[in-house]
Amino acid sequence: MRYLIIGLGNRGSRYANEIKRGRLGKVVAIADPVKEKREKIVKQHKIKNKGIFKNGEDALKEDKLADAVIIATPDNTHYDLAMKTIRKRYHLLLEKPMATTVKQCSGLVATQEVPAEVFSICYVLRYAPFFQRIKKILDSGKLGKIQNIDLLEEVGSWHFAHSYVRGNWRRKINTGPVILTKSCHDMDLLSWMADSEVDTIESRGSLDNFKESNAPKKSTTKCITCKVRNCPYDATKLYLEDKKDEVEWPTSVISEDYSKKARKKTLEKGQYGKCVWKSDNTVNDNQDVIVEFSNGIHANFRLRYGSGEPNRKIEIYCEKGKIEGSLIDGEIQVTEYIPSFRKKKKKKIRLKKLGAHGGGDKRVIKNFYHAIKNNDPKKNLTKARVSLQSHLMAFAAAKSVEENKKIDFKKFMNRFSNNMDILSYCK
Repeated sequence: MRYLIIGLGNRGSRYANEIKRGRLGKVVAIADPVKEKREKIVKQHKIKNKGIFKNGEDALKEDKLADAVIIATPDNTHYDLAMKTIRKRYHLLLEKPMATTVKQCSGLVATQEVPAEVFSICYVLRYAPFFQRIKKILDSGKLGKIQNIDLLEEVGSWHFAHSYVRGNWRRKINTGPVILTKSCHDMDLLSWMADSEVDTIESRGSLDNFKESNAPKKSTTKCITCKVRNCPYDATKLYLEDKKDEVEWPTSVISEDYSKKARKKTLEKGQYGKCVWKSDNTVNDNQDVIVEFSNGIHANFRLRYGSGEPNRKIEIYCEKGKIEGSLIDGEIQVTEYIPSFRKKKKKKIRLKKLGAHGGGDKRVIKNFYHAIKNNDPKKNLTKARVSLQSHLMAFAAAKSVEENKKIDFKKFMNRFSNNMDILSYCK
């Protein structure tokens, strides 16, 4: 299997490493505008000069360079690059979100005319053992029909400050609303668990914490000149305390040069050194979504900027029992109601602690590889057609916040899809 990887940031370089580590083929071509990023991957994967490009557009103008393409570029570039990739008849693994408008998302799915080609979205949480186990319990029917799903995403205060206040996803106009760019994962989990179309969506959200009215007195616009002590969002503590040979994400993305001098210069002049209360961010730092599915399941989703570490917590109420769990702890508790007064049976399932994505990063690549190798796209858990509904749910939730009303999902889709029945593509 030969891969072309477009975009060598945190995600693209991670997928390249997983391909090599898992012996899932070979990276033979890359595209990225940053010289240092290209050189690093070229050295690690021994890529020849004919496979090195500064941008994805140039790589996609060539005759087919590989069997599959992985796109991990900024969100607003996904549509154009993915459309070119599909038309070149490559297999495609596309970072989420697949695009930043309803028409673009539905257009990408509709353009894939050859089902034998694998078109997958990087919804890594479907591949995490934690959520796989929960889905298996639900599908067994042991607990009966699902009634309610409550899902909480705690982004982590430092992670939210890095990515959604200072970072690339801080402004809706450049990337999209946070419910799309961050939490389309969660819309997908709800859709997957419920296994149903959507009737209505209602959402409320706001920017409550990271705004200037909450700034400490005497704070400055840059952390590096600020005299406020013990600030939990002090950029100098977050980005300057790592030693050069121990730099990890998120510090690794603020500067191509990992030296402390280069990082300090970045904080003096760049976005990552800004006060979190005096940045130009516009995305919500909290949001609630209520989803009514066509099969009668009610789902609630909560997005919160806070908590020490990124995590997802879930509670699912069924006719005969309840499932609850914490992803970062790797723990699931199943409570089975015994049909006798005040009796219940509890079972704890302990899985490995595999970080915020629960081990899904390497598994999404492995699944992509096997779907292509075995010529069996049906095994692809996150095919674009299936992943479309969650994107549409995110757009509807954003519209609900904007218009302060409940959204009739099917009417909303018809309004923005040129009368194309895009929901049929989700099946």
